[in-house]
Amino acid sequence: MSERHRRRQSAGWSPRLVRSTPRRTRTADATGEAPVRLAARGPRPATVAEISAVRGGGVPRRNAGVETYEAALARAVERAQREAEALEQSRAVAPALAANLLQLAPDQQLLKVRNHARYQTWGLAEHLLEQARSTWADDADRAEQQCRLAAEIARSMVPVGGCSMLAADLRGRALGYRANVLRIKGRLQEAGTLFAEAERALAEGSGDSLEHGQLLDLKASLMVALGEPRAAADLLAQVIDLYERCEDGVLLGRGLIKLAVALRELGEPEAALPVLHRAATLLDADAEPRLQLCALHNEVVFLLECGQVDAAAERLPALRRRALAIGNRHDLLRLRWLAGAVARHQGQLLRAEALWLEARAGFLAAGLSVEVAQLGLDLASLCLELGRPAQARAFIAEVRPLFAAAGMRRDALAALLLLERTMACEVVGKAALKRAARLLREVGLTGFRRLPGAGSAALPGPG
Repeated sequence: MSERHRRRQSAGWSPRLVRSTPRRTRTADATGEAPVRLAARGPRPATVAEISAVRGGGVPRRNAGVETYEAALARAVERAQREAEALEQSRAVAPALAANLLQLAPDQQLLKVRNHARYQTWGLAEHLLEQARSTWADDADRAEQQCRLAAEIARSMVPVGGCSMLAADLRGRALGYRANVLRIKGRLQEAGTLFAEAERALAEGSGDSLEHGQLLDLKASLMVALGEPRAAADLLAQVIDLYERCEDGVLLGRGLIKLAVALRELGEPEAALPVLHRAATLLDADAEPRLQLCALHNEVVFLLECGQVDAAAERLPALRRRALAIGNRHDLLRLRWLAGAVARHQGQLLRAEALWLEARAGFLAAGLSVEVAQLGLDLASLCLELGRPAQARAFIAEVRPLFAAAGMRRDALAALLLLERTMACEVVGKAALKRAARLLREVGLTGFRRLPGAGSAALPGPG
């Protein structure tokens, strides 16, 4: 035995322990990361404490491994508690931070959240998204900026608990909210692009099924606006199944209201009514007053389209009272639109015209070009019924570029152009007027069927 070996042995060094020590290797896991993994060669010493005991000539303690696990668990719990406290603190200061941030110009707001860590918090992003959701029907421009800021915060902030997947979830939510705001503003093609980006962000996230379900919920509203109610109904079937499994009555009621709207757009108002009634049984009027408003408003629309004009007219006063109590300005404009539809079906054509012109002026002032265009079709149809082809032509000429900008199908745009040229004739026969009125009944935002007088008076659903 060499002198070197004798010195090592007298110091308590053991060749067996060296051979038994596991090697550290790096192996990529399912996420593509390469965590350290222990590849054992033979028996593994229980702990560093055992090795120390061997070197010191002592006897290893049998419970050393348990104590080490408990210490690691305690450290993990302590870290989780610190992160939870930091999250609650970020939520507590978020309203003040948001108020200071939103006083700046939009470009300065983005610079702040990109370059200052105090703004790069989960609590602030969460607060901005909550504010955006509560106001996007009233102030879409402000809501869009809030969503943009939240997405930038999610991209810039230090991941919660070192987990980038949660930041990806938050960014996906922010992008989905902003896409929905663009849908409200009538920028449908841009909304579609942003929804695709939101889906890519969630694909990098934690796989939270509720995050994915709520994104599909919002995307379904875009499908309805794009004239693809079948696609919307398919999406909502997935969403409703998810909400039922999660036993979330509020989200389920929201999804059912949207499904009823999609069925209505498919020309099936009779099938939409029972779906809407089921949604109403799940809603708490005090906790979710806006959901109740949407359900009541759309019930009047569906009754009208089912030919139950008297039943629709009977429910209109209750709807008016609720809309005046909790509705926003867009809800009140749609109420006026709907009241005009009821008047038209009751044969009160001039009253219907007056109500629709008031609603159209309100939509113009609010910058809601899609609603202006849809209501313009109803007004054109009403003018044909009143025997005013020149005025009908003026409305069609006004709405055609609005529909083109919103992404209306080419065949529907061609139909509108044909109508406009027909109305340009000096003498328009009754047969041509009837054909024009029938064609208008088949033309909507993207060429899908709408009943004249109801049009898009329906509330598209909550969110």
